[in-house]
Amino acid sequence: MIKLFTIGDSISQGFMSGAAARTDLAYSTLIAKVLKSKDYQIPKWEKSGLPVNLEELFRKLEETFGSEINTVEWTLALAITIPRFIDEIEDYYERGAGAANKPYPEPFEFFHNVAVRGFTVSDA
Repeated sequence: MIKLFTIGDSISQGFMSGAAARTDLAYSTLIAKVLKSKDYQIPKWEKSGLPVNLEELFRKLEETFGSEINTVEWTLALAITIPRFIDEIEDYYERGAGAANKPYPEPFEFFHNVAVRGFTVSDA
Protein backbone atom coordinates (compact mmCIF):
# COMPACT_ATOMS: atom_id res chain seq x y z
CA MET A 1 0.00 0.00 0.00
CA ILE A 2 1.30 3.46 -0.90
CA LYS A 3 1.44 5.66 2.18
CA LEU A 4 3.35 8.50 0.59
CA PHE A 5 3.75 9.57 -3.03
CA THR A 6 5.64 12.71 -4.05
CA ILE A 7 5.17 14.87 -7.13
CA GLY A 8 6.86 18.24 -7.03
CA ASP A 9 9.77 20.49 -7.84
CA SER A 10 13.46 20.58 -7.00
CA ILE A 11 12.87 20.72 -3.24
CA SER A 12 10.79 17.55 -3.48
CA GLN A 13 13.47 16.02 -5.67
CA GLY A 14 16.47 16.32 -3.39
CA PHE A 15 18.13 18.96 -5.54
CA MET A 16 21.29 20.38 -3.97
CA SER A 17 24.60 21.86 -5.03
CA GLY A 18 23.28 22.44 -8.55
CA ALA A 19 22.28 18.83 -9.23
CA ALA A 20 19.62 16.24 -8.69
CA ALA A 21 21.83 14.31 -6.33
CA ARG A 22 20.32 13.49 -2.97
CA THR A 23 16.85 11.98 -3.23
CA ASP A 24 17.74 10.25 0.04
CA LEU A 25 17.60 13.69 1.73
CA ALA A 26 14.40 14.93 0.05
CA TYR A 27 11.72 15.88 2.56
CA SER A 28 9.40 13.08 1.38
CA THR A 29 12.13 10.47 1.97
CA LEU A 30 12.67 11.83 5.47
CA ILE A 31 8.91 11.71 6.12
CA ALA A 32 8.85 8.09 4.89
CA LYS A 33 11.63 7.25 7.37
CA VAL A 34 9.65 8.85 10.22
CA LEU A 35 6.58 6.83 9.15
CA LYS A 36 8.84 3.74 9.12
CA SER A 37 7.82 2.98 5.54
CA LYS A 38 10.03 0.08 4.48
CA ASP A 39 8.81 0.02 0.88
CA TYR A 40 9.43 3.69 0.00
CA GLN A 41 11.39 3.58 -3.28
CA ILE A 42 13.43 6.47 -4.66
CA PRO A 43 15.76 6.72 -7.64
CA LYS A 44 19.42 7.00 -6.71
CA TRP A 45 22.01 9.11 -8.49
CA GLU A 46 25.08 6.90 -8.48
CA LYS A 47 27.42 9.36 -10.24
CA SER A 48 27.19 12.65 -8.43
CA GLY A 49 23.80 13.68 -9.87
CA LEU A 50 22.67 15.74 -12.82
CA PRO A 51 23.50 18.16 -14.35
CA VAL A 52 26.66 18.85 -12.26
CA ASN A 53 26.99 18.54 -8.51
CA LEU A 54 29.05 21.65 -7.73
CA GLU A 55 29.90 20.48 -4.22
CA GLU A 56 31.43 17.28 -5.59
CA LEU A 57 33.27 19.23 -8.28
CA PHE A 58 34.79 21.56 -5.66
CA ARG A 59 35.78 18.55 -3.55
CA LYS A 60 37.51 17.06 -6.60
CA LEU A 61 39.39 20.34 -7.17
CA GLU A 62 40.45 20.46 -3.51
CA GLU A 63 41.55 16.81 -3.65
CA THR A 64 43.63 17.52 -6.75
CA PHE A 65 45.06 20.98 -5.96
CA GLY A 66 44.59 21.51 -2.22
CA SER A 67 42.60 24.25 -0.51
CA GLU A 68 44.33 27.12 -2.33
CA ILE A 69 44.63 27.11 -6.10
CA ASN A 70 47.16 29.42 -7.74
CA THR A 71 46.95 30.89 -11.26
CA VAL A 72 48.79 28.05 -12.99
CA GLU A 73 46.66 25.44 -11.19
CA TRP A 74 43.47 27.25 -12.25
CA THR A 75 44.62 26.90 -15.84
CA LEU A 76 45.07 23.14 -15.31
CA ALA A 77 41.73 22.92 -13.50
CA LEU A 78 39.88 24.71 -16.31
CA ALA A 79 41.66 22.84 -19.09
CA ILE A 80 41.84 19.32 -17.65
CA THR A 81 40.27 18.55 -14.26
CA ILE A 82 36.83 20.16 -14.69
CA PRO A 83 36.22 18.91 -18.26
CA ARG A 84 37.33 15.40 -17.23
CA PHE A 85 34.93 15.45 -14.25
CA ILE A 86 32.02 16.60 -16.44
CA ASP A 87 32.86 14.07 -19.18
CA GLU A 88 32.82 11.21 -16.68
CA ILE A 89 29.34 12.18 -15.49
CA GLU A 90 28.14 12.72 -19.07
CA ASP A 91 29.42 9.31 -20.16
CA TYR A 92 27.73 7.58 -17.22
CA TYR A 93 24.30 9.20 -17.73
CA GLU A 94 24.28 9.28 -21.55
CA ARG A 95 25.99 6.04 -22.57
CA GLY A 96 26.89 4.16 -19.38
CA ALA A 97 24.94 2.32 -16.68
CA GLY A 98 22.96 5.46 -15.76
CA ALA A 99 21.58 6.07 -19.26
CA ALA A 100 17.81 6.48 -19.54
CA ASN A 101 17.51 3.53 -21.93
CA LYS A 102 19.21 1.13 -19.46
CA PRO A 103 17.19 -0.87 -16.95
CA TYR A 104 17.29 0.39 -13.39
CA PRO A 105 19.70 -1.78 -11.36
CA GLU A 106 17.08 -2.75 -8.79
CA PRO A 107 13.74 -4.16 -9.98
CA PHE A 108 11.09 -1.71 -8.74
CA GLU A 109 7.47 -1.68 -9.79
CA PHE A 110 7.40 2.10 -9.29
CA PHE A 111 9.06 4.94 -7.40
CA HIS A 112 7.27 6.78 -4.61
CA ASN A 113 9.13 10.03 -5.34
CA VAL A 114 8.64 11.02 -8.97
CA ALA A 115 9.68 14.64 -8.45
CA VAL A 116 12.85 13.94 -10.36
CA ARG A 117 14.44 15.82 -13.23
CA GLY A 118 13.94 13.83 -16.41
CA PHE A 119 10.94 11.83 -15.22
CA THR A 120 7.78 12.07 -17.32
CA VAL A 121 4.12 11.73 -16.42
CA SER A 122 4.24 8.08 -17.49
CA ASP A 123 6.95 7.44 -14.87
CA ALA A 124 4.41 8.45 -12.23
